[in-house]
Amino acid sequence: MKKQTGIIILSIILVALVVALVIGLTGSETGRTVKEKQIKIGASLPLSGKIAYMGQHMQEGIDLAVSEINAKGGINGKPIKIVYDDTQGTTKGGLDSYNKLSQIDNIKIFLSATTNAVMAAAPLAEENKQILFAIATASTTISKAGDFIFRNTLLAQQEIKFLANSLNNMGYKKIGLLIIGNSGGESYRQALKKEFETLGGEIALTEKFEEQSNDFRTQLLKLDKSDATAIICVAHTQETGLILRQAKELGINKQIVGMFATEGPSLIEAAGEAADGVLYTHFFDPDKQTQLNKQYNQKYLLAYGRESEPYAALAYDNVIILAHALKNCDPDDTICIKTELYKIQNMETVTGKTSFDSNGDTTKEIILKTVRNGKFVLY
Repeated sequence: MKKQTGIIILSIILVALVVALVIGLTGSETGRTVKEKQIKIGASLPLSGKIAYMGQHMQEGIDLAVSEINAKGGINGKPIKIVYDDTQGTTKGGLDSYNKLSQIDNIKIFLSATTNAVMAAAPLAEENKQILFAIATASTTISKAGDFIFRNTLLAQQEIKFLANSLNNMGYKKIGLLIIGNSGGESYRQALKKEFETLGGEIALTEKFEEQSNDFRTQLLKLDKSDATAIICVAHTQETGLILRQAKELGINKQIVGMFATEGPSLIEAAGEAADGVLYTHFFDPDKQTQLNKQYNQKYLLAYGRESEPYAALAYDNVIILAHALKNCDPDDTICIKTELYKIQNMETVTGKTSFDSNGDTTKEIILKTVRNGKFVLY
């Protein structure tokens, strides 16, 4: 009797083990199948810290593009999955984010933003033959970061040439510079110096500030005492807002001019009425009446209850551009993806026609904008 009981118990155990093994194998296979049916893209963005607004807008644009693509069946039947990670816009954050997404999440295609974070990850992405597609990064160093490094933005050299000609035509011959102390700021400084001197103008004074600064009064007072007739600010949106407010509080009446990073809700929040009258270069006109722009603006408004921010539009375009390249490639074949990206010429996107040059850079149509009654409008 005991022997029969033992046999029965042993049989039950064996059956249980077989069932568990089958379930385990089936579960593993299901996991692999799900994984194989997804195209994972890492997004290293400043999701916290002083420029978190930038990351938030980019995330909105990315999510909107992904939802559209996936609603249509994904790319060759595979949905896109975005894995977000926070860089805080710093060098360390960019490196940590890249390592985590690459080594833990096994991602080979990356979206990133801010010069510090992008340049921290770029050498490793290039070495590992992984696609790194930057959003709105200005530094000239990115142009030489490698064949697998791309970016979709208004390049500093092009922006400065347009701005220099515009200000020269307005009669501003001597300018002062108030620039952020990083490689992006230095790229702008060098380009500004070259372009203004070429036109017979002069940089009267250059003042720098550290990233994350809140007080610009000392630099503004020095620039006000110089013989510069306009002050060009190379700064993030909130910083430019603080600069405008502090300049007004100090009674400085010189024309203040910004770059495309000027535009954003945090500018108005920081500057208030002092924002009115600022001039700045840009690439995005939300009122542009192309069919693509109309559709995008309607979808964005429906999704988020407000008009699109420029960073959102750029990020949206990044995903659409990647999806275009991925149609002809295996998601793991980054050499194929790289080749397809370089082939893109005059592709219609929300932020204008997009083409890639030999450095993986894009060009944008440039416009001059201002603030009137708290609204961002064409100048």
